[in-house]
Amino acid sequence: MNKNIAIILFDITSPSGTERAVANLANLLTEYGNYKVSIVSINSHDEGKCYYELNPEIKIKHLGIEKANLFLRTFSYIKLIFSMRRFVKLNNIDITISTAHSHNCLSLFYGHNAKKIACEHSNFAACPIYSRIIRRLVYPLLDKVVVLTPSDAKHYYGIIKKDKLAIIPNSLSFTCDTPSLLSNKRIIAVGRLVKLKGYDMLVKIAKELKSSIPDWHIDIFGEGEEHGNLLSLMKEYDVSDFVTINPVTNDIKKELLNSSLLVLTSKREGLPMVLLEAKACGLPIVSFNCPEGPADVIENEKDGFIIAPNDIDGFANKVIELAKSPNKLKSFGTEAYSNAQKYHPQNIFLLWNSLIESL
Repeated sequence: MNKNIAIILFDITSPSGTERAVANLANLLTEYGNYKVSIVSINSHDEGKCYYELNPEIKIKHLGIEKANLFLRTFSYIKLIFSMRRFVKLNNIDITISTAHSHNCLSLFYGHNAKKIACEHSNFAACPIYSRIIRRLVYPLLDKVVVLTPSDAKHYYGIIKKDKLAIIPNSLSFTCDTPSLLSNKRIIAVGRLVKLKGYDMLVKIAKELKSSIPDWHIDIFGEGEEHGNLLSLMKEYDVSDFVTINPVTNDIKKELLNSSLLVLTSKREGLPMVLLEAKACGLPIVSFNCPEGPADVIENEKDGFIIAPNDIDGFANKVIELAKSPNKLKSFGTEAYSNAQKYHPQNIFLLWNSLIESL
């Protein structure tokens, strides 16, 4: 051990899923493995702070490279390469772990002495076609590629050798000594208010729920560009009194424990952190079967339900089924709480430690 590891991402100050996963990974490598971990945040500046709690031994390097439009992106990539080469050399970095397809590919140029691990936090099809072509050329030249789910892994088998590919899910952000009592008639959804998250479908589902389980309520936690559109849609479907949009919270554990069911209506995912966090709190989950992630986390008809994409009626029916059956709700919750332990930080550390020590 005692290797110097740099984890690279866009912006550690952002309250998003990848940032949460990176904070968790940095913490478990530091606490369980005694690795010396640095986080390199590409777009943030020196005054920025990590949104999530970090071990004080973890160093953060803010590169301050602004997000660029398509025409200036090449220059920002060149600046990133030179900044990372300098950082790797000055800090004697042994391993870089990058976390998005663009800087996964650029990591090839971050210095010859450091081993390069590309960690995919989105599903295979999430990047544009030109990035897929570059990825197909570059990934075989990296030391390891880490994906989050078996479903996503199958897309890489024709691109890289199997011994270079590892499946390591995200780890739990927290554990709960006592799961949710599932006594509050509250449904929770968590994530950025963007079209990709499918909240427009959740509003339509809410219309059916309101008529069948009017004593329940949906709380959405998130911020984003679709906020105004969603408020208008909620008014159009007459569910403004049934659905509430709340700002991002830094205590999602508290909100999950005060809920009885989590719903996910995304059109595309990697491995949603909120699914792991919900299971850690003992919440059943109803989710669309979007690529990739939900079907790898939810044990269908045991701790949640997987619904065919865009099947609004089917989704609503399963939520109503759980809401009207307290015994089934609690049975699913017990299973969720038990099944979450496979994502315990110590279990995920063992997978990462094995990979790192193999390089």
